[in-house]
Amino acid sequence: MTAWLPRKHRCVEALYFVRGFLDPDRFAAPGPFPGLPPTGVRKITISDCHGLRNLDPDWPVILDAMGPVELQSLTCRALRVSDMFASKLAQLLSENAASITQVVFSQGAMGSRAADIFFKGISDCEVLRELRFDAKWMENCLTQRDVMALKEHRADQYMRLASLDLGHGKAGLPGVGDLLRKSTSLRKLDFCPITCEDITDCLEALESNSVLRELIISGYRLARRPSGHDMGQSLRSMLMKNQGLHSLTIVFFAVDYEAAALISEGLQQNSTLKSLCMSSTTLLFSAELVLYSALKTNTVVRLQLDGYGCSGPERCALNAEVKRNKWYSRVQLQWYTIHVGGLSESLLEQSLCPVDLHLDPNRFTDGSFADLCSAISSSPHLRELAVTVTCDLPTKVTSILKMLSEAQSLRCVSLHAFGPSILKSPIAASQGLRFSDSVEELLIRFQGMDGPLAELVALALETNKSLSKVTLVSEYGLLTERVAAIMQALPKNRFITDFSFTHPHWIVPIVRSSRAVQRNATHLQCAERFVLQQDLGKECGEAFELYEGEAPFLRRLMSTCGMTRAQAEKAVRSARQLISVNYLFVTQVVSQKLECFAADSTQIDKLNDDCWKAITRYLTVSDVLDD
Repeated sequence: MTAWLPRKHRCVEALYFVRGFLDPDRFAAPGPFPGLPPTGVRKITISDCHGLRNLDPDWPVILDAMGPVELQSLTCRALRVSDMFASKLAQLLSENAASITQVVFSQGAMGSRAADIFFKGISDCEVLRELRFDAKWMENCLTQRDVMALKEHRADQYMRLASLDLGHGKAGLPGVGDLLRKSTSLRKLDFCPITCEDITDCLEALESNSVLRELIISGYRLARRPSGHDMGQSLRSMLMKNQGLHSLTIVFFAVDYEAAALISEGLQQNSTLKSLCMSSTTLLFSAELVLYSALKTNTVVRLQLDGYGCSGPERCALNAEVKRNKWYSRVQLQWYTIHVGGLSESLLEQSLCPVDLHLDPNRFTDGSFADLCSAISSSPHLRELAVTVTCDLPTKVTSILKMLSEAQSLRCVSLHAFGPSILKSPIAASQGLRFSDSVEELLIRFQGMDGPLAELVALALETNKSLSKVTLVSEYGLLTERVAAIMQALPKNRFITDFSFTHPHWIVPIVRSSRAVQRNATHLQCAERFVLQQDLGKECGEAFELYEGEAPFLRRLMSTCGMTRAQAEKAVRSARQLISVNYLFVTQVVSQKLECFAADSTQIDKLNDDCWKAITRYLTVSDVLDD
């Protein structure tokens, strides 16, 4: 069946092998496939099947059964990989070197020889864009705060490359430096080293790499922390020599003054880095201050710092520095009540307004948070907002609800909740989106959901007209009836074109899409084609009338077609006029020419445009029924 289905149905683009789904011992190989064209399979995901628990050597037979493919994505999750299996994976990567763009290996284990074989296959990939190599999570070794930050980090779906536990007392990731030196396509790398040598090898390789755009280094699995001098010196050298990196994230490290000073020197000599994030990294007051000093020379980079290592008075001093230099658009901090005044003012000025804003309501008094929410509502420039709720805050949830319903500039909103006692907070706050006409993307991450909460989410999805992308992440399992209640609301929404309901540990989302979502995507595309006069058929005309006059449709035209608002409004008016004066052609009542027999009275073919405009005021394209 594995071999037959993709060949019988070329619409099969993804194969998921999940725990207990296949038993290699009962699998019969169908034989070679000489001369057969590739199937339509583009993505293969394998997750902890029974045959892999004991390094079953027959597993490669299952991959052979599919024959030739043009693979774009390969994901292996929670697997123990034998040398033979690694050889098959490497062969699969090499055979698809011209098409594969994503490789993911998460929560797995392989020996040293298997790792070498596997990485040779990865090195052959010519157009690789995303690489995630993720060792098993060690959350029991982290503090509660770090666990929360780590979980939030994982929800961002970054690509991850982690050092492997190679066994026999060895640790490391063979070939990482060589991979970075040879790669001509890798753009994003999330690196989780085990040894200090891993860090050095990675950063040295990046000195001559001009292709990688985003690097994340996470130190939560390091057996021994690098010294401040060594870490700072490696980063300083990389920043001074690298000419391609745009974003650098350093998490779960302790950076002292010496390391920060060296990093600051590197930043002052760098002209390409746009973002330096050091969240979940311990920074003392002196270290943060010296990093701030780089902003005076480097006018491009944006800093994201936690400030966990600073006392109250030190935070006040840092706030004064940010306010004095008007750095609100260039520094992303853990905001507190002391920041509200300057931050609120910056939201009203385009040159000072932050690119995005991350808030924890627990760090504000009720009054100061209400003031900040009011400033966000009034801001014409803020586009992205993330709110993390860490305890029950009814008053502040009310402020969030009011802010979401009134904000006119927000486009992306993320609501996160940590802790079972606050599961209602982000969902209740999201009710403000029922009345929002600006937010286009929504992420809600919550701990659980009962019946009434499911109904609240369903109501928000049913009534909102601006949302186009919705992601719901449940931290725990969810009952089928809760999912069903939400899914029943989707057909009533005509604008959502990307919907996912998932769990951070599940390989396949509960719901990735639905017929209603696919319908919306088709209708919007048809409406857009009608406005652009690329397709003036009846189907596209009906789709246009569904969205005519809706503000979200205007924004879609502006973003996808590069129009100004005035141009989009003019294009919509032109499309309406086209229907009015060509109604019989658009509805396909007439296919080529309208001509009536001569008569004394005025015939339909003699009606002018004004007459047709008057008539079609009472008609829609869908009034003409298909045969």
